[in-house]
Parts: sequence; structure tokens; C-alpha cells
Amino acid sequence: MSDIFEYWSKYRPPNWFHPDDWPTLCRVKHHFNMSVLPVPFTGPLKCAPVTLLYLAPGLSRSDYSKAKSEEGHREKLRRLLGCEPLSTPKEHKEGWTWWQSRTKRLGPWEKLRSKIAILEICPYHSKRFHDWELLSALASCRTSIEWAQDVLFPEAEAGERVVICLRAPKYWGLKLGKQYKQGLFAPRTNRGGYMMKTAMRRRITGAVQEILSFGRD
Repeated sequence: MSDIFEYWSKYRPPNWFHPDDWPTLCRVKHHFNMSVLPVPFTGPLKCAPVTLLYLAPGLSRSDYSKAKSEEGHREKLRRLLGCEPLSTPKEHKEGWTWWQSRTKRLGPWEKLRSKIAILEICPYHSKRFHDWELLSALASCRTSIEWAQDVLFPEAEAGERVVICLRAPKYWGLKLGKQYKQGLFAPRTNRGGYMMKTAMRRRITGAVQEILSFGRD
């Protein structure tokens, strides 16, 4: 079984890549930004009752400043432990705007930030994702998918977490529009990763509110 936290413990900033990915990244042409730090996940992934699945991180101005600062490097290492809450407006305005806009129907962001995590297939930034063939070639991508399938998905199906795939379900091994047992969902979304207004969205909202009200603290 892949352990995503052990895997990322080998990473050290200011590198923009995980060392296991470097041979592949040298071998092929890609569109990833080489000036910012990777984001394989954010939020308290180790214990979050709710996890959102996405494809890859976008790119913001503050990503560049964090990549150049010692504090940004220290913050990255803390976040890779999997216990830090999602960012506040003061910590990362663009990041907060992004995650808050996609979760606002689930509750106040102040309460959600310690309860929701975001896991990406690919940890590397780009304005628009082009490198689909690398999702199976990069070790970091395979680690995300394997950990989700080995850990997150069984726990969600058993009702111990809620996992919502909001981007690229077929690459996660899920079928668009399908619910798997109790808490694993692949709802229909627009390109930005917003859930479309469907019966599944109502079920997801209910499942999230239930696990946040009666799940672990």
C-alpha cells in the first residue's frame, strides 16, 4: 500500500519536483511551471472527514512569492505532514478564494477549513492542464491514485469519510455521475470543478453535513 505522507516526506523545497519524478520530467516535454512549489494535497488530509478530489493545482501570484521565501518553504513542509487546515484569506488569498467558492454550500469556511482536504492527482502547477499522458508515468501521480484507492475509497464506502471527485473521475478510477456505497461520489461538474445542480448534489450536501455534525472532531 502506498503511503502518501511517507512518499512526500522525501521532498525538499525549493525544488519544484519530487525526486522520484525527476527522471521522467527530464525525459519528456511538459507544460508544468518550474518556478513554484508542488501541491499534492492541501488541508488536513490525514484526518479530514471530507476530501475533494481534483486533477492538478492552478497558478496564482502568491505561488511565486511562497516559492522564493524561507517561510514559504517551511509552510510547505508543514502542509505535507497532512495536518494543517486549509488556508485563510490572510495566509493565501487566491487559494482561499478558490476552495471557499467550491465549498460554501457546505457550511461556513471558518468551520470547514479544519474538516476538508483537497487531494490532486498531479502535484504540479500549470495555467491549463495538458499533460494527460504523464498521469500514469509520474510516480507522484500514481501515489495519489493508489493511496486514494487503498485508503480513501474504502473508508468512504464504509461511511467513515465523504470523498467527492470533482475533476477527472476516470483517472481516479471512478465513473462520472455514480455514487459508490455510502460516501464516495463522482458528481457531474463544470470545468471549474463546481457541482452541477442535480439530485446527487443534494445527497452529497446531506452526507457532508451529517458527517461534519456527527463525525470525528
